[in-house]
Amino acid sequence: MVETLEKRNEFQGLYESVQSLSTTDALRLFHEDYKAQEVLKQNEHGDVISDTVSLQEQTSHNSLIKYRGQLESLISDSPAIDSHFPEPK
Repeated sequence: MVETLEKRNEFQGLYESVQSLSTTDALRLFHEDYKAQEVLKQNEHGDVISDTVSLQEQTSHNSLIKYRGQLESLISDSPAIDSHFPEPK
């Protein structure tokens, strides 16, 4: 299914990274992503919050979205895998 050993190792690395998260860490990441999305929604409506930059930085570095992006990238680079991801809300 995966064409090269390099791609297989990338999939394995992502798998191991996700599996190493504890339930508590995964819930914390989900909560941080949710809070960041709420801040962005508020900013779209003109409500400026001072923590916006730090929340966006946390989200870009420590989020479940990062794992999703890595998975999407690996799948798109592997034509043998036919998959479609719905757009995040």
